[in-house]
Amino acid sequence: MSRNRSDPRNGTTGESPDAAPARPRTRKSIADRQQEMLDAAAGIVVSEGLGEVTVRRVAAEIGLSQAQGHNCFSRRIDLLLALTRRELERVESARRDVALRGGDVQTAVILSTISYLDDMERRGPLLQSLLRVAEIRSALRGERDEAARRSRMPLLASMQQRYGMSEAEAAASNAVLSAIVLRAGSLLAAHRIRGVTANRLSLSLVLAGMRSNAARGTPD
Repeated sequence: MSRNRSDPRNGTTGESPDAAPARPRTRKSIADRQQEMLDAAAGIVVSEGLGEVTVRRVAAEIGLSQAQGHNCFSRRIDLLLALTRRELERVESARRDVALRGGDVQTAVILSTISYLDDMERRGPLLQSLLRVAEIRSALRGERDEAARRSRMPLLASMQQRYGMSEAEAAASNAVLSAIVLRAGSLLAAHRIRGVTANRLSLSLVLAGMRSNAARGTPD
């Protein structure tokens, strides 16, 4: 007869006294689960379409119940807004980080343009799907406008100082050159242009605009 058999009369459980104690299960935080849900939602949008995203479906993808999913995001729109904010911040953060490596305005513009277009090639399809939703665009309009304003301020100040432009002239010039890059990003996201072509055309036009601005401040 085995010596390890449990015996309720003497309180033994049948486990070896040398067995390692079971590790306590760690419970994930709400923040961790939210990030997992955002990752799962992004995958569904790209592979199956935005219409397939529900809190219940996304929760099931990562092994959560519907109730646990709703503890992370009360409504579907809350989930989609959080995903859109995250993707926009990742694009802007990457662009900002590479721009800081530039030792001058021209290098910073080149690096930030390349970073933005690269991100649009990778993240653009997801972002375009999300930003087609009117409720998302409306909810984020104020945030996006403010983020764009903060992003423009250092560049506009540099253009005014470097090229002797007024604030209005610098803003207009930046708007035109930014529109070129944004349009190229949209075409990339829609798979209507290759990345190498988008970079080549965008950079050539942006740099031509910067040279024109520089010539503006050069005496005849």
